[in-house]
Amino acid sequence: AQLLLDHLQECAHDRLSVSVSTVMSVCRGILSSPALSSVFTTKYELMVSLLGRFCLLASHEIQKLRTVQVTKSRTCRAELMERLQIEPESQSVPPGIKANHSKINHLSNNVFEVLLQVLSCYSSVQHQQANPNRVFTLFTNQLIQPLMLLRYLLTSQDFTASHSHLQLRLQLRRDLRSKIDSVLQSALFPSEHFPSYKAELFPSKEDSVKHGSGGSKGPLKPVSALLSKLKATGYCEQSLLYPLKCEASSLLFSFFLESYGKWKGESEEECKMLCFYFLVRLVPTLDLYPEGSSVEPNKAEQR
Repeated sequence: AQLLLDHLQECAHDRLSVSVSTVMSVCRGILSSPALSSVFTTKYELMVSLLGRFCLLASHEIQKLRTVQVTKSRTCRAELMERLQIEPESQSVPPGIKANHSKINHLSNNVFEVLLQVLSCYSSVQHQQANPNRVFTLFTNQLIQPLMLLRYLLTSQDFTASHSHLQLRLQLRRDLRSKIDSVLQSALFPSEHFPSYKAELFPSKEDSVKHGSGGSKGPLKPVSALLSKLKATGYCEQSLLYPLKCEASSLLFSFFLESYGKWKGESEEECKMLCFYFLVRLVPTLDLYPEGSSVEPNKAEQR
């Protein structure tokens, strides 16, 4: 299992000791066999690592194309123009270029098809976990950023050219996005965490006194954990950071509203206020305020 994870890491950084197609073939074979897939499915940490590596590889494939696409396009155009000048009657794309593009497209499609298989397998394993706190912690520490980045790259109009070049079918992209949304919502906003979100967003004076000094472990604070990941930098290109944050904030609020907007035993007014306070905590991560005039979340909640 660790050897496969290492090879996936190499593929995501273009340090290939084994070809990507070989790694994809091995992954597909393992996940298609219940006996072999149990190596990953019986240990949640390994499944998290597998999905994380695949997300990085898929994101790398899309971003790599974006950076080289203009250069390749110009090169192809120059070669075509040169051929047209020499042989005006021939307007076909050079066979070598066609073959190379076909090979790249097939390889990339293979990566995303296996990724969908990994997502489906991970989703099943995640639902089987008995400890939602453990799922939340591992998910926020290792998966939320790569999943958010991949989702953005798959849906952003800025990368439409990359999708076309990779020949990523619209249905495949929709299936991937649907699976990503499903695991995000179930990991971050399960029914078991409603009390934790409520306690953090509606902290009572009694709770503040009780947990003020706090132990090293303390109660789960899901909002703070999510915000720390949204505010982080370094996991994507600087030019993608702000649009990615915007999409992630909107998506998280949508999931929160869907999961906790109505709750048995809670008044409608209280649920609405809970959602509002969550939104108030999300907004500062977008850095919308001029420097020196940002609104602190606690002050905003008191208004």
